[in-house]
Amino acid sequence: MFKILVLISGNGTTLQHLIDNINNSSNNSISNNIKIVGVISNKEDAFGLTRAKDNNISTYCFPFKKNQQSRESYDTQLTNLISNIDYDLIVCAGWMHILNSQFLTKHPKIINIHPALPNSYKGMYCIKKTFEGFKKGEVEQGGVMVHWVIPDVDAGEVISQYIVQLKGTLFESATYEYYEQEIKKIEKSTFFFSFFLSFFLFFVFFCFWIDLFIYYYY
Repeated sequence: MFKILVLISGNGTTLQHLIDNINNSSNNSISNNIKIVGVISNKEDAFGLTRAKDNNISTYCFPFKKNQQSRESYDTQLTNLISNIDYDLIVCAGWMHILNSQFLTKHPKIINIHPALPNSYKGMYCIKKTFEGFKKGEVEQGGVMVHWVIPDVDAGEVISQYIVQLKGTLFESATYEYYEQEIKKIEKSTFFFSFFLSFFLFFVFFCFWIDLFIYYYY
């Protein structure tokens, strides 16, 4: 069983897409071998927690109390919490908290989806930044990437990306709201593809070591 732990901060639409694809997959290797073992939110009012509870997924509300603790203290407590959860991969699905190097040293198997292309806009509000950059003539493309998480924000090794051509397309006359809607659709499909790729590589790696073990010991 490939076990994933999801980190969220808000509505949880990407989480819901992941849940639906696992539960409704016609491929038994997905539905029978992938499980979301928990959802952690750093926001008490995140609707994603309700989505998880509705699907009988364990939830953890772990808010960052800015006036009561430091970021280092929070990350240490978060590290300890996750250390008690059995998982194979951590998935950031709208997680709005930068994880420090201490956390990532302890939990390096973590991926994130980012609504901009590599080496372009980083951090928050990147859909808007990309659209505004296009209107100013600074960029000709937008898109989505899924990457491994490292201490530098949105700078980890890219797992997959989807490029959206803006110049010379209908986006020339489109509104920001339309662009945002399209990018959010792409986020979900790109994210699940990358997650499935991670699962596939895990499965291949697992089978390799099983075969190696059998070869040497039997």
